[in-house]
Amino acid sequence: MGVVDPGTTTLCPIRPCRDRRSVHWSASSRSPAEETGEWPCLPVCEVMERVASQEIAKGFAVGIYNARGVHWRGEGGAQERELAAKYRNWAMKLVFDYPYVGSVLENIAASYDREAGWQDSEARVRKRLPH
Repeated sequence: MGVVDPGTTTLCPIRPCRDRRSVHWSASSRSPAEETGEWPCLPVCEVMERVASQEIAKGFAVGIYNARGVHWRGEGGAQERELAAKYRNWAMKLVFDYPYVGSVLENIAASYDREAGWQDSEARVRKRLPH
């Protein structure tokens, strides 16, 4: 984890990493929520908006996907649809003040939507196959 300094647009990681471009933004995906429930916290939004690069979006998304960790699968894509709704809700709350952050969160939501569709298809195939 690191500390965000919006005045200098940097995120200072505690642990060094070989790929410094993505570690910063992967760590920022673990930032706390605001008291209002908005996420990511506003200093992270400020920095992301100011820099706004493809590397930020990629590192941030990877951090979110990795933070999910090992999880128990239910049948179909219900879990992913729930995650998509959560990230889409945050995107809608932030998009006017932080359009870049909103688009990154919307892309993450769309990715979970695609994963939900894939999981639904897999569940239908499994039902048709003999055990």
